[in-house]
Amino acid sequence: MVRFKPSACYMAICLSFISLQAIAAELAESSTGATQTTPIKSSSRSKFIEEVVVTAQKREETLSDVPIAITTFTGDMAKDLGITDTRDLSKLIPGFSHSDSGLSNPIYTLRGVGFNDASRTASSTVGIYYDEVSLPYSYLSKGPTLDIERIEVLKGPQGTLYGRNTTGGAINYITTKPTESLEYGLQGSYGSYQTYEVGGFYSTPLGETLGVRIAGRNIYATEGWQESVTRPGDRLGEKNKHAVRITTEWQPESTLNLRSNISLDYWRDKSEPLAPQAFLITPQGSGGELTLNPEVSSHPLADEDDAEQADWEPNTPWQLNDKFLMFATRNYLDVTENISMAIIGNYIKFKTDDAFIPQSGLDTNNSERQQTTDTQIFQLEIRADGSLYEERLDWVAGIFGSRDEVDEIQRQLISSSSATGNTVPGVHPLATSAILRGNQVSESIATFFNTDWAINSAAAISLGLRYTDEARDFSGCGQDDPEDTGVAGLASTFNTVSISRGGTGGADEGDCFTLDRNTRNPSLVEGRLAEDSVAGKLSLDWQVWEDQLLYLSLSRGFKSGSFPILGATEGEQYDPVVQEKVTAIELGAKTSWLDNRLKINVAAFDYDYVNKQLLGNFNDDVFGPLPKLFNVPKSTIQGAELEIKTEPLDGLFIAIAASYLDTEIKEFSSTTNDGRENVDFSGNKLNFAPTYEWVLLTQYSRPIFGDLNLLLGMTASYSAAAASDLENEPLSEIPAFHLLDARIGIEDSEGHWKLLLSGKNLRNEFYLLSTPQFAGDTTVRYAGMPRTASLSLSYHFF
Repeated sequence: MVRFKPSACYMAICLSFISLQAIAAELAESSTGATQTTPIKSSSRSKFIEEVVVTAQKREETLSDVPIAITTFTGDMAKDLGITDTRDLSKLIPGFSHSDSGLSNPIYTLRGVGFNDASRTASSTVGIYYDEVSLPYSYLSKGPTLDIERIEVLKGPQGTLYGRNTTGGAINYITTKPTESLEYGLQGSYGSYQTYEVGGFYSTPLGETLGVRIAGRNIYATEGWQESVTRPGDRLGEKNKHAVRITTEWQPESTLNLRSNISLDYWRDKSEPLAPQAFLITPQGSGGELTLNPEVSSHPLADEDDAEQADWEPNTPWQLNDKFLMFATRNYLDVTENISMAIIGNYIKFKTDDAFIPQSGLDTNNSERQQTTDTQIFQLEIRADGSLYEERLDWVAGIFGSRDEVDEIQRQLISSSSATGNTVPGVHPLATSAILRGNQVSESIATFFNTDWAINSAAAISLGLRYTDEARDFSGCGQDDPEDTGVAGLASTFNTVSISRGGTGGADEGDCFTLDRNTRNPSLVEGRLAEDSVAGKLSLDWQVWEDQLLYLSLSRGFKSGSFPILGATEGEQYDPVVQEKVTAIELGAKTSWLDNRLKINVAAFDYDYVNKQLLGNFNDDVFGPLPKLFNVPKSTIQGAELEIKTEPLDGLFIAIAASYLDTEIKEFSSTTNDGRENVDFSGNKLNFAPTYEWVLLTQYSRPIFGDLNLLLGMTASYSAAAASDLENEPLSEIPAFHLLDARIGIEDSEGHWKLLLSGKNLRNEFYLLSTPQFAGDTTVRYAGMPRTASLSLSYHFF
């Protein structure tokens, strides 16, 4: 296992600074006439280092003037780097990670702040926004990125200006808007595993005040990249994704200067899900190995370093079936010369229709899932902003309200599970499947205020506050599957367990079997969680001299509590986690040198993390360790980040980004994965928080002949070892890994067309997205994709 030594990290940073000094010296020599370079067209220069205008603080500002740690990608850059959805950003942003939950529900972690619950009712610690509209649940972000102008990744607690409080950060997608003249574009690609993509956009004005833009993207792969361990040649991983967006923008001639934007987004994913690799047999039944089904005990395990190996039951239609629809309206108007208003409303509907997801890594149904989800979200934000005192004081104030309803049903396929007595193949004394269901309705209302005051021409102070009041109502239980005929059922078994624990039983076949914590009888579990919070931020920034900004901030962010949806035998497993909060101190600098050819940004931060939300273990007398949500009372995070962007020569862009994290649990005791109770986790690291990460990105463009430019690019990244749970045992470690991507292509100098050959994971590195996941009688891991290549051609008329 490769481990990254601190000395190596410091050496890499030092070498980077030495290289930059050499580049600066070369540029200085060039400017005095000692060295002459051949002029080239400005269109061949890198577009990556251009000053980006962002809206992170709800108004347009240049990135270097915003006192927040932000990483940005332009739409063109996202295309070249192969960003297809939010999960791909984890390979490009140190400190940001994506892991697979096992239920096709991505888990995002930023600066060590994340929540590992796979329930669809669990909101993410990293907020996702599309043109100011919140996607509060991470599974809503799985759709293909489509017609993006830029991506802004804000690091640190976000609670004062954004619709949902988050403790990790926020990712803003800003889509491309309708244009004042006709534009259209097409793109197609073909790659490994018979993967092909087609997409494009069409934008046109409809008169003098109305414009429309239509964009679409389709991604297919007709050959799966995973291969069955027990059935060579049987593959999984075909892709079938579609996305479309229709946007209109209306700006009538009016004294109010009204601008109205309406968008309709739709995507569907009918791809085959990622299958896990079983690497250890861990009997769930209380009888240990003696209760294992021979189909399980004799099953071959996946090799240690072969990403393609996995397994799944051959007769089940493994497929996702996710549908997303979002209607949003955004209205901006000038009330007076100095006061503007915004009214933003949206409706989101997400539905999963009978998706089948493998979980055990076996060719038998040991703990697989059939999933159905129905999510509906209503959100409305009304805000006003303006300026006072000759534009020395900017302010924004508003109100935000939302109502979410998430209904989820998981059908657990357990025909070979030792926990339900399925020890002999074909003999099922209790059940071959069970239903896990839950419904959560949450309502929230918040008021917020933010002001920025320019103390003088060099210094400014910002203050932001948000008060949120919300409530969640939940009902759920585990119950017999009405389609599971010919078996005794779990309800009858739990009647016996109920009586043995002081209850009276009473559950009929098909009823809930989860035991009420008070009566000890099988019943539906209901609960209500009502919380309020005050989030805030105070920051001071100082323009030391032109293009050199220092900032110091103190902020507090909250993330709402939630109820889980899981296999619960006891009602207390449905206890919610309460809200978590992060209090952060951050010191940073944004600097620009050599006529904007060199930008260096640094940040150091210290987090006080209270009531971190976590999916852990509950020890059941019959079934052993089972999942339950917990709050970690206290933990801390310290870290630092470095970002260097430079264009030492026309057409050559180099970016270096690195992060350092030191996380520690200060107070928490719980049950381990193997059932040991009251184990002290103090001193352990947080999960999905590698100590060191870095990314090196280069892009080079130069004329070769006529109006053609040659394009060369490379992305290299490194992530140190990290734990996937709080036990920090060797079994739960995600080993360190390096990834290398490269690009080569040609384009015309006017930017009308581009031909690009891209390769990902060129070293064919074996790396993991997460481990371990305890699924039935196995311990599994999720591997990243092996080496792939693609050839793309795009055309843009403007």
